[in-house]
Amino acid sequence: MESSFLEALAKGRPDPGGGAAAAHSAALGLALLSKVVQLEHRRQTPEGEPGFPWGDLLARVRVVAAALLRLQAEDVRA
Repeated sequence: MESSFLEALAKGRPDPGGGAAAAHSAALGLALLSKVVQLEHRRQTPEGEPGFPWGDLLARVRVVAAALLRLQAEDVRA
């Protein structure tokens, strides 16, 4: 985790604010979700059973994570 963001958040300034903190927290949750999806994607499925589309889910998680990082930066600029 980037300590510079946490240090900036703790300062007595209006920026970064609650929006950036919320986006950072959501991005942290998505990072953990990404980890789980990658691990499940590598797991072998039993023969003859349909597999879950983990690759598609991982791509969607990455898109949302990137959007949250953009929103975090926008909140700081606002």
